[in-house]
Amino acid sequence: MEVTSVPFAKTIGLKRNDSGALELDFDDGLMNHVQTVAAAAQFSLAELASGDHLLQLFPELINKATPVLRDSRLKYRKPANSRVSAHPSAKGKAINRFWEQYEKKGRGLISIDVEITDTAGIITSAGSFSWYIQRK
Repeated sequence: MEVTSVPFAKTIGLKRNDSGALELDFDDGLMNHVQTVAAAAQFSLAELASGDHLLQLFPELINKATPVLRDSRLKYRKPANSRVSAHPSAKGKAINRFWEQYEKKGRGLISIDVEITDTAGIITSAGSFSWYIQRK
């Protein structure tokens, strides 16, 4: 499933840019009281990007496993005064550890790191999203 077609993602205006990154426009509907991108909008972008990254990492598990967000942490660093994009990643060790758990028990945990940047490349927030994935 393309993450941009998820109903909530449509509601907040999530789109994929030409380089494949997920992003949110600098839009009045996403602003907070000081006219910057709201923390909740940045969190939503990061969470959706972490889930999208799971699909890219483990395409063979689509429709065979259920991922559930277990834990998350996002630190806000700078105000976001422009369009923001998400940059998820997972460490090779974490991927290997997940596969070991999944193959042995039919379930596993993996952490996806996400940085949110503005159009100038400044990191506005960054965090980690832990996913619990269980075989159906």
